[in-house]
Amino acid sequence: MDSGSSRVLMVGGLGYLGSRLAAALCERASVVLTARSLSPERQRWLETYRGQITGVQFDSARQDTLPVDGPFDCVINLAAPDAKVAAQFPDTSRAAAVRAAQACLDLLERKGAKRLLHFSSFHVYGAHARGRFSEEDAPQPTHPYGQIHLECERVLQSARNPGSIEILRPTNIVGAPAHSDLGPQLGLIFLDLCRQAVESGKLVLQTNGGGHRDFLAMADVMAAIDLLLDLRCNEPAIRLLNLSCGKTMRLGELAALIQAEAQEKLGTRIPIVLGQRRDSFASPFDVANQRLRQLGWSPSGNLKNEIRQILDFFRSRKRSFPGESRVGQTILKA
Repeated sequence: MDSGSSRVLMVGGLGYLGSRLAAALCERASVVLTARSLSPERQRWLETYRGQITGVQFDSARQDTLPVDGPFDCVINLAAPDAKVAAQFPDTSRAAAVRAAQACLDLLERKGAKRLLHFSSFHVYGAHARGRFSEEDAPQPTHPYGQIHLECERVLQSARNPGSIEILRPTNIVGAPAHSDLGPQLGLIFLDLCRQAVESGKLVLQTNGGGHRDFLAMADVMAAIDLLLDLRCNEPAIRLLNLSCGKTMRLGELAALIQAEAQEKLGTRIPIVLGQRRDSFASPFDVANQRLRQLGWSPSGNLKNEIRQILDFFRSRKRSFPGESRVGQTILKA
């Protein structure tokens, strides 16, 4: 992608992943991103990127068409509900996510964009016991979050020019937020544990710590997107790509990793408190990422640097809002 005059549209781009990705991409392209709401916190963040990132309102629960003018070199669709919201409101969440995917596809087919990079989720495979998940496996989602993502994928399968579409299925992405207005995503387990370390001085898990996750460093996600944008997208069909570290970590191990980094950074002892509940991913599993590796991607798997940045984020936030207390229960993505 030519960095001199490139334009990228990010749908749902002011959330946790989108804002970090937009900040990275604006160094190589002009970025337009959409969000359901432009809160004061989000507007302040956008002001720091004036002339590089433009924010517009788009609520797929009420709008069918993206309120933007093409052409765009790439559309990146990040519009999807949080896992907790998907479970609580499956019908409305599904309708909004599907409408956003259709709006992206319509823009592509009207020649308003050259290609579409759609973020799905590895949860489309379901929480099954087979232990290994590859792009060749038939999706069998068991949670509304995965079911909604699969329905969005099926919308894109109807494309007249499927070779201009890539679908990424990421695992659990770890990285510092760009701003504080993340809604339910501030409850993601790695964010919440870092917040607990800073704000309460202890790490409380609802589960016994035996559950497994494939945690993927934000820097590795950025490297994957950079790689894909530099490659031509001219496949005969939609290209499915798992975006994963390739190995799992127990939640107890994650807590211990955060504990060690937090104790060093904060200079105080931080205990870990485990609960009794078992996790839905009780056994190790493997989300294969060979397809993306064959394109030249090589994930570092470095979570320590990401954790340090998350701790710094919450320390800065605590200094900015000294009277604020957000201590609560960790939310796990099922």
